[in-house]
Amino acid sequence: MAGIFGDGQFGNISGSLTDTFFKTEGLETLRTSYAAGVRLGYLVAPNVLSYVNAGYSGSGWSGTTLSDLVAPIKANATTPSFHRQGWFVGGGVENNLDILGISAPGWFLKTEYRTAFYGRAKLPETETPPNILTGLTGTAVTFKPTVQTISTSLVYRFNWAGAPVSARY
Repeated sequence: MAGIFGDGQFGNISGSLTDTFFKTEGLETLRTSYAAGVRLGYLVAPNVLSYVNAGYSGSGWSGTTLSDLVAPIKANATTPSFHRQGWFVGGGVENNLDILGISAPGWFLKTEYRTAFYGRAKLPETETPPNILTGLTGTAVTFKPTVQTISTSLVYRFNWAGAPVSARY
């Protein structure tokens, strides 16, 4: 079975942004992500679909304040918020909830793993106050985000009761 889809996630996924050369670190947060892709699956049981998917992905990221790893109280630099585009690949399993004699037409439960690879971001730093340890101003941080997620979703498919028997799983 094959199909196309679109989805969006809203929330916060955080990770650290570290510059080992200048000994600075900050917390970077993925605030939104969205995707459009294709899905190719195989029925492994009458009610269970196993699938792989791939496609386009976009993301919105927060800015961060980089702090000195040597003296973590002092703020060195800030980076602006930014958006990046990229691609994703993943896979999962989805099952119809018409199981064990309980009828739930149109309801499905799916669990999916996805890795998204986004384009490189060169974030200009505005040093406030100037970094006393490095004495540099106007430097930039290069950041290439990769995000791995595992999600479980309860899905309702509209008009499921009217779908042909051969398309059900």
